Amino acid sequence: MTIARAPGSIEQALDKIAGEQLLGGWAGMAGVVDRAENTVRNWANPNTPESIPLDLALKLDLAWQMAGLIGAPIRDAYNALADQLREAEFGCQFELLRGAAAFAKENGEAEEALMLLALPGADEAAIAKAEREVSQVVALADNLRGMIRRLRRSPNRSPP
Repeated sequence: MTIARAPGSIEQALDKIAGEQLLGGWAGMAGVVDRAENTVRNWANPNTPESIPLDLALKLDLAWQMAGLIGAPIRDAYNALADQLREAEFGCQFELLRGAAAFAKENGEAEEALMLLALPGADEAAIAKAEREVSQVVALADNLRGMIRRLRRSPNRSPP
């Protein structure tokens, strides 16, 4: 019976390891962690309450790498899940950080355009560029102002 596993889940990572014949499937995994094959299968089954202990997850990832395979499936799944939780918890702050970086970049470009515009001999192209760059900065500033308001209303403002 095929069991549906959430993409990027620890269960899917375990299923990926089991599918790698270099490691010997479920039986090989059971040997690596010194547990019954049924126990290892249950760790990969989202319909059972069992989950893999951290020290055994590390052993399976190490076995994966010792077999010459790239990555660490359980670690990679854990990192992706942790990133999702951080984004959900601190999403406004990450959005603000990305917005601030875009603002800094565009502001620098606007400053450069304004300085070039101030030089003798600036032409219509220099005027148009300065106007365009400043307009982009103003739009980003307005967007940042909205983010700041949302952050003020956010219950969790701990640093990410």
